[in-house]
Amino acid sequence: QVCPFQCAMHLSQGSLLREDSTFGPGFAVEKKLIQCNLSPPARSPWFQRSLRSWQQRLGTDHQTGVIYGVVNWIVCVPSLVSYAHIVFPQAVFRPYLPMVVKVYFLSSAVMQVVMTLLSDVEFSIGQIQDVGLIFLAGMVRNLVSWGKEAGLTPEELITTSIWQSAISTCFVGISLIVIGKLKLIQYVQMLPLPVVGGYLGYIGYFCLAAGLGIGSGREVNDPSTLLQLLDPELALKMSLLAVTALVMIFVHFKVKHFLAMPLTLLLLPIVFFVCADAAGLSLEDCRARGLVPYPRGSSGIGEIWQIVDYHD
Repeated sequence: QVCPFQCAMHLSQGSLLREDSTFGPGFAVEKKLIQCNLSPPARSPWFQRSLRSWQQRLGTDHQTGVIYGVVNWIVCVPSLVSYAHIVFPQAVFRPYLPMVVKVYFLSSAVMQVVMTLLSDVEFSIGQIQDVGLIFLAGMVRNLVSWGKEAGLTPEELITTSIWQSAISTCFVGISLIVIGKLKLIQYVQMLPLPVVGGYLGYIGYFCLAAGLGIGSGREVNDPSTLLQLLDPELALKMSLLAVTALVMIFVHFKVKHFLAMPLTLLLLPIVFFVCADAAGLSLEDCRARGLVPYPRGSSGIGEIWQIVDYHD
C-alpha cells in the first residue's frame, strides 16, 4: 500500500500510471507504477534562461516593438543612403558624401527621439521623408549652378547646401504646425487626386534616377542622361542592378512576412560576394570594376562639423 501523500508526490513528478489504474479502499494503488522520475528537471542553458527572463521583463508589446524597430532600422539604412544621393548627386559633392550620409543619420536619429517622446502615434518612424527631397535637390542644384558662376569652392558649396537644406526644412515644419493650428488641413484635402498622384510619380522618377546613378556610377538627372546607361561598359553593373531590383520587388509582393525584406537586404551583399568569389573576382577586382566603392577614411565628429561650420 502507498499513502496518499506518496501517490501525489509520484504523480507531481511525472510518474506514468497504467490507464486502468484505480484507487481502491484505503487509497491503495492496485497496479504498480511503471516509471517514477523523481530526479530534478535539467536546467536550460544560460542563454535560454537569460533570453526568457529578458522577454518576461520586456513584455509582449515591448518585445514586438523591439523586433519591428530592428526591422525598420535595417530597411531605413539603405533609404537614408539613397536620400543623400538624391539631394547631392553632383560630382562636386562625392568626396563629402560619407559625411553627408552621417548627417542624414544624425538628423533621422534626432527626429526619431522627438517623435518617440512627443508623438501621439506610438508606431511612428522618424526619418527623412522622400517627399521634400525633390525640393531640396532642386535647391542644391541651383546653388551649384550659382556657386560655379560666383567661383565658390567645393567646401563652400557643401556648407551652403547643408545650411540651406536645414533652414528650409525648419520653415516647412513651422508651416505645418501653423496649418494644423489654424485647421487649414480641410483645404489641403481638396487637392485633386490626379494632381497628388502625378506629384508622387514625379518624386518616384528622382528616386529611380538616384538608384540608377548609384548603381552605374554615372550622374543621372534629367531624362536625357538615361541614354548613357546604354553604354556596353555598364552592362555588368546594370544587369546586377536589375536583378537586385527584381528580387526585392518579388519579395515585397510575393513573400508575406515582415522579416522577408530585412533578411533580403542582409542576404543580398552576402550572395554578391559569394558569386564574385565563385567567378574568381577578388575584392580589389570588384573595386576596379566599380562594383564596390574604395574605402574612405572614417570621418569623426570633427570632420563632419567642418561641412556645417559656416565660419570656415
